[in-house]
Amino acid sequence: MAALAATFTTVLNRGNHAIFSDTVGALLSVDNTFNSPFNAWLINRGSVTLPLRMRQHNASAQAIAEHLQSLPQVRFVAYPGLESHPHHAFAASQLARPDAGFGGVLAFGLNTDHALS
Repeated sequence: MAALAATFTTVLNRGNHAIFSDTVGALLSVDNTFNSPFNAWLINRGSVTLPLRMRQHNASAQAIAEHLQSLPQVRFVAYPGLESHPHHAFAASQLARPDAGFGGVLAFGLNTDHALS
């Protein structure tokens, strides 16, 4: 779910005076409906631990890729965090920080003989 957290002030002109309507911290989703307070609280709570979860997400993908690469049954591992990946240097140059990680998506292929199937 994509959402937008916004703080805004609406000014309504009514003749010789202005009416200010303040809305602080409104959460508006993509389909232009407001989320419930509980959902807003869940989003806020989850955003606190997001850096920790992403760090673990990246570390897990790196560990899995390194383990898969060491297995003789695996033909290839496509993960830019591996130094053997052809675009590792380019991927590393795009990181905001050296310890940012390379993401959690990887692909691998097995050493199989498809003719036998």
